[in-house]
Amino acid sequence: MNKLLFRLFIKETPIETFPIDSYLKANDTLDFPAGLQTIPAPAHSAGQTALLLPKQGGVMFAADAAANMMGLGWSIGHENFAQAKQDLIRLGKAEFNVACFGHGKPLLEKASQTFRAKWAH
Repeated sequence: MNKLLFRLFIKETPIETFPIDSYLKANDTLDFPAGLQTIPAPAHSAGQTALLLPKQGGVMFAADAAANMMGLGWSIGHENFAQAKQDLIRLGKAEFNVACFGHGKPLLEKASQTFRAKWAH
């Protein structure tokens, strides 16, 4: 279903490149803002990284690893669908109360538990 939706609604257009200032490494903790942690989530697109802000209950910036359009679900258009489930299980192992997505509304409470319930079985 996701492949069909992707083909119907997403048109391939060239993306302009730009120079990279620095590289994020897997499982880094950044000095800004307040200990932001990097979590690899490359299934949607190679090099994609989710970000976890562990303070104040935790906020996961899931990017396009998942979507919350009509409930938590798969993002449209994974480059590697087999890897996608592993990415989502890995994200769910972190502790976060809130999750934000590239597509859809944020989950505003018990977000890591919702991830685990959806993908950890």
